[in-house]
Amino acid sequence: QSYLGDNQEAKNDMHHMRAADADINSLRLNYPFTEGSGTYSLINDNSWYPGDEWKGDVARMVMYINVKYGEPFSDVGNREMFLRWNAEDPVSAFELQRQEIIEGAQGNRNPFIDNPYLATLIWGGVDAENKWE
Repeated sequence: QSYLGDNQEAKNDMHHMRAADADINSLRLNYPFTEGSGTYSLINDNSWYPGDEWKGDVARMVMYINVKYGEPFSDVGNREMFLRWNAEDPVSAFELQRQEIIEGAQGNRNPFIDNPYLATLIWGGVDAENKWE
């Protein structure tokens, strides 16, 4: 959230918020995301890999914030990496459940969870899953 400046709407958007373990969150700080493998980890003491299980979730959240609020990818990583993560880590049952709850509370959806292929249509890169086929 620190990169969102004074954009209170973006900071308070539930699609951007996640519950986190306090110790892990404190280790992550506000480092940009980077490539890695396996579980979450601090890379080179200056960047963060969210883990294989969560990298797609992170990518879809970042793409949503970019499209909805115009926040640049470069503040938190790079677009090509997020597109790859979106394709490599498909939408999980957890994301789908979270999407329904957020829609009920906030009234909107993250389109990249509904269909990850939208990212491919917008930015190109690796073909993500197309849920409309």
